[in-house]
Amino acid sequence: MIGVWAGLFLVAGVMASGGWWPVLSLVPVVAWLGLRGAFPATRARAVAMLGLAGIAAVGVVRAETVTPLASLATVPGIDRIEGRVVSPVQSDLQYQRFDVEIGRYRSGEDWSSGDGVVRVIVPRSPAVGYGDVVGLTGDLVPVEDAEQGYRGYLRQQGLSGSVFGRSVWVERPGTGPLRELYGFGSVLAERLRRAVPGEAGILLGGLVVGDDSALSRETTDDFRRTGMSHITAVSGSNLALVVVLLMAVGGPIGLRRHILWLVAVVLAVWLYAAVTGLEPPVVRAALMATLALAAPLFGRRPDYLAAAVLSAAGMLLVDPALIGRIGFQLSLSASVALAALAAGTSIVGPGSGFRLVVNGAIVAQVATLPIVVFTFGSVPLVSAPLNVVVGPLVAIAFPVAFAGSLLGIVSPAAGGALMTVAGGFGQAILALTGAAADLPVASVIVPELAATGKALVLLLATGTVLLLSRDGRRWLGRLVDTAARATRWRSVPVR
Repeated sequence: MIGVWAGLFLVAGVMASGGWWPVLSLVPVVAWLGLRGAFPATRARAVAMLGLAGIAAVGVVRAETVTPLASLATVPGIDRIEGRVVSPVQSDLQYQRFDVEIGRYRSGEDWSSGDGVVRVIVPRSPAVGYGDVVGLTGDLVPVEDAEQGYRGYLRQQGLSGSVFGRSVWVERPGTGPLRELYGFGSVLAERLRRAVPGEAGILLGGLVVGDDSALSRETTDDFRRTGMSHITAVSGSNLALVVVLLMAVGGPIGLRRHILWLVAVVLAVWLYAAVTGLEPPVVRAALMATLALAAPLFGRRPDYLAAAVLSAAGMLLVDPALIGRIGFQLSLSASVALAALAAGTSIVGPGSGFRLVVNGAIVAQVATLPIVVFTFGSVPLVSAPLNVVVGPLVAIAFPVAFAGSLLGIVSPAAGGALMTVAGGFGQAILALTGAAADLPVASVIVPELAATGKALVLLLATGTVLLLSRDGRRWLGRLVDTAARATRWRSVPVR
């Protein structure tokens, strides 16, 4: 457990730099109680706490190095931009979307060196790729001037503005393996859209490689209202299915625990992460999978909770600005809560398996509740029950669609058949989500909360996750026991 606390203290240090001191002050108290099993002696536990405090201090110092977003608000009349594509390219029937690191821009007749990264939406032709140096014509909208909802999204992504371009051209093609891998992800998404017409094919592209940019506004609103947007964002669940499928394949051929097979699985996980764009939630999940798969090589059982916390802490040590990304926050909260729930849990029958699925849906919803409420100001009440129903459909649709899109490279007929089957599950997912979104209680608007209200939401979410986790219940028991002993000590009369 010392690894879990070390990771949590580093995360706490990074968060504290952002003004979360009142809430994070609870971390040392909980850690003191949680370390009672590992360090029964008070002196040893105090030394451990000093070491953890030093780790938190490293997080604070590291967070102070984060540079603010480059401001473009003071540059008037930008009508031409040149820069390098620094993200995977997503496209629909009309437009392509990607991020550009500005190299220089033109205002009037004058060229100036640029700074910052902007989100670009331009016509689909000519196609561009990762690493291309491109030129754009269009109007740049600084993040400060964007609409309120979109402004928050841009800030969460670390972007300085957006460009709705009139034209685009490639001045110098990019090179390197990432360009090919990102491009391969776009090819898979396009193949799925062609094999399964309509929204179902677009949904499958989102499930497999995270490219859901062509979904209609109505469908996107349905996913947001029901809290199901996460299914089209490649994350830990996708990588977990990849690992499970590959380990299942290794079993019958006797390679499941062979070191070469484990290395091959790790390489496959990172290859899939690269194809889907190496977004922060995917990188965190790939790191977590790598740590879990490497544990048997050192004679240890996989500790998914430690892997979840340490992978996030390592990423924050490299890039502390990730703590402000909504996708990273949601992914970290859900994965830690699910790992805590699964720790020490064994499935001995259909009943316990179903109970774990239900509790998992509840825990993921509750763990991300504070982030959803504070960021979006609403609570999707149907999310937990809908996840219980839709989750198994996604677990089937994803591997079938993925296998079909890959098989289609060598056998279009066989691949098309698999993708058609996956399309049926995609239609069911869309129908269920649309029906749930139409319910009057699908989502509830939460008014702006004061500091006390936010603290109560955090305590409610944390307490619920702890109650549903076996280790959490043990920690709560220690807290109650400590409080009871303190009460008895105070009640002893002084003579």
